[in-house]
Amino acid sequence: MKRFWVRQMNNFTAIFRDKGQLSLFTVLSIFILLNTLKISIFNLILTDNKSANIAQYKIVYTLLFMVVLINIFLLLKSRILFLLLYLLQSLYIIINISYYMFFHSYIHVMQFIMLFKEGFTAANQNSAPINLKMLIILIDLPGFILVYRNFHRIIDFRKSKRFLTVLVTCLSLILLAAIEVRSYYYEWSLVHLVQSKYNGEKPIVERYGTVANNVLGIYLNRNEKVIIDKLKYGEVQAGKASMKDNPNFIFIQVEAMDSNVINKKYKGSYITPFLNSLKDSSVYYPYVLSEHMGGGTSDIEFSVINSIEPLEGYSAQKLSNYNYPNSFIKVLRKNNYSAIGFHGNKGSFFNRNISFPKMGFERLIDMDDMGFKDVGWGAPDRDVLNYAFDHMTKMSRPFISYIITMTSHGPFTNAGKYYDNKIFDGVENVNIKNYFNSMSYVDKVLEDFVTRVRTKYKNTYIFIYGDHTPSIRDKEYMQASFDYDNKYFEFIPLFILTPDNRKYIENSRAVSMLDFSPTSLKASGVEYKIKSDGVNLLEFKKDWRGIKFKDMTYNRQFLYEKIEGIK
Repeated sequence: MKRFWVRQMNNFTAIFRDKGQLSLFTVLSIFILLNTLKISIFNLILTDNKSANIAQYKIVYTLLFMVVLINIFLLLKSRILFLLLYLLQSLYIIINISYYMFFHSYIHVMQFIMLFKEGFTAANQNSAPINLKMLIILIDLPGFILVYRNFHRIIDFRKSKRFLTVLVTCLSLILLAAIEVRSYYYEWSLVHLVQSKYNGEKPIVERYGTVANNVLGIYLNRNEKVIIDKLKYGEVQAGKASMKDNPNFIFIQVEAMDSNVINKKYKGSYITPFLNSLKDSSVYYPYVLSEHMGGGTSDIEFSVINSIEPLEGYSAQKLSNYNYPNSFIKVLRKNNYSAIGFHGNKGSFFNRNISFPKMGFERLIDMDDMGFKDVGWGAPDRDVLNYAFDHMTKMSRPFISYIITMTSHGPFTNAGKYYDNKIFDGVENVNIKNYFNSMSYVDKVLEDFVTRVRTKYKNTYIFIYGDHTPSIRDKEYMQASFDYDNKYFEFIPLFILTPDNRKYIENSRAVSMLDFSPTSLKASGVEYKIKSDGVNLLEFKKDWRGIKFKDMTYNRQFLYEKIEGIK
């Protein structure tokens, strides 16, 4: 036994006596250290806690893990596979950073697969956010090149040091196990974090990284029944028939219109003067919590129409076996309403051509049905709104028109192809300049559309609201969002134009997209029954229930004060 250990010790010290062996050992060590640094920084970017203790923990934990992983991988002895896995890791980091920068949540494997077409299209339209933080993928590039060039020599070197390789791998595994035992003792382990997963995924990413979070997500979303069972319905709300002359409803879901743009001025003038004027001539809620989760923009109509929170790691509108039993559109259709959806994009995007009929619409009319071509990405809003207005004459009364706009989609270059407001030429940040120009265009076409509707269809409720924030945080423009309680909160505005010209400005409470359904059903005057945690936004009571969001209930006044204080 003694001879064995002496032989192994000599084998180890030979590394430092032989320049060739020392060179290969150094190359491999440099790559492992730089790759560890890259992964650690990547995970820290995706968390709020960037303390020295967390950084130290991430580096040590990742280093031990990478020592094990790379030693196991090198057993495969394939340089091509090594190249492919390295490129895959870099792509994974880029996609995750891009998604997090825009949505402030984590992309999941199943979500990525389900939304691959949407993601590819968004990237092709340059709407996937680019950030300098993505350059971290270059940190270990020199080390990778050296390992790749000396790959087969490193394989031979490791073969000659087989026992030492096994020993280092086993010691790393033992240390990882010790860290996990300690984490379990202090209730920081994956077991404990899973139990509180719906308090936020950030603690899991913080301690175990995005891969562990993805593995957990796959388990928790292992089949559609499990996913559907996660949808949580509110309390039963019911109403009796109260009128014969039922009103029409028009919903206009404006792309990337967040709360702060309504009151934003540039050179003394409002970016959106028409929308700003609606504050005094409508029911105005400045802060609506956006239900913007695993299904991207499609989550907005999902939560508005069904009064249910969408899913964090999955696109609810891509569930093939879900029939939307809580859709308020279905309730109104049973009461002789006509219902059509309109969108300036292709109907297959986010499965809307399938999900809208399932939610009770007669059909979704997309840009192809309208006969429009892409101008940038999607059809111009003016064309879509004009088409929707003309189509309303063919709809039976009463009707529901659900319109989703497209012009103001990031990176906000669509409007510039057919509209240019010169007043914004002095805006330093090009992205913000394009956003202001887009919202200026949207404001003008909305003014024209609303004026025509209110002239022709007087017994009509018009809901105008955004879908999510534009992902802009700059001195020239700061969007309405904040991080709190391991969750991301973003806010959009809501204007409700009523047949009786009701006027109201909310100045103390945030509202929810889950409020749209009970509001619309009560206003329709039909008999109804739905499940909802929302409230009627046309009854300005003081005792509204809190807003449910990701398994927590938040006080409406608290959310209003929190977002108002960030201006």
